[in-house]
Amino acid sequence: MAPETPACCLEVKRVSKSFQGRRVLADVSLTVFDGEILGLIGPNGAGKTTLFNIITGLVRPDAGTILFHGEDITGWPPQRLCHAGIARAFQIPQPFPEMTALENVLISLWFGKGPRAAPQDAPQQARELLELVGLAHKEAVVSRDLNLIDQRRLEIARALATRPHLLLLDEIAAGLSPAAVKAAVELVQRLRQHGLTLFITDHYLNLTLLASDRVVAMDQGQIITSGPAREVIRHPEVASAYLGTREAAGGGEAVL
Repeated sequence: MAPETPACCLEVKRVSKSFQGRRVLADVSLTVFDGEILGLIGPNGAGKTTLFNIITGLVRPDAGTILFHGEDITGWPPQRLCHAGIARAFQIPQPFPEMTALENVLISLWFGKGPRAAPQDAPQQARELLELVGLAHKEAVVSRDLNLIDQRRLEIARALATRPHLLLLDEIAAGLSPAAVKAAVELVQRLRQHGLTLFITDHYLNLTLLASDRVVAMDQGQIITSGPAREVIRHPEVASAYLGTREAAGGGEAVL
């Protein structure tokens, strides 16, 4: 008997986007299945961040459809998507700088899907999230005094506080040491064990290839291949995209 195909969490169908006449995404389609970690790779300018911005409501597509658990969410604003169960952690953390780590998470507990945490329960829930991301011992530290690694951990804890089903992680391993990247991979896998579906991107590949079940490769606004990480990274078009030798579709010029 064939194994059951997991349910679709997120479907991106033929999404396109241009800015001032420059095409950034061209007919992009992909699926994120419930309970998986899907990685998105590609060189600078591939369209990864624009795709994330469209999924999370920061940018409207020119064409195409986004489905979340089968519901059309195309063009929904970020706050509505947050309440529906989609959260995102950004490459550049954006905490409230004057607040402690605990206070930052408490603020996020008041948003997101489902009922709000009761005032008496909220501090314990916030502490559990800080413990999950490895920041329990720094709950009283003002966020501006945290180093980059800890600020990114706090960014994830704040996203988790909105109680998402789907979490998008944008370049959270950028600039980290090998040891910190290993810790980030372990964190991503731990989040999946807590019932999350994850869609992650990392320009430098280190986190994405190590943590993902499947990988989608983009270049020049298009998907060029997808599959297991080891197969994708060996694909000739992926190699040429990162080396700057892949020809632009219809243009014939190398994009560096």
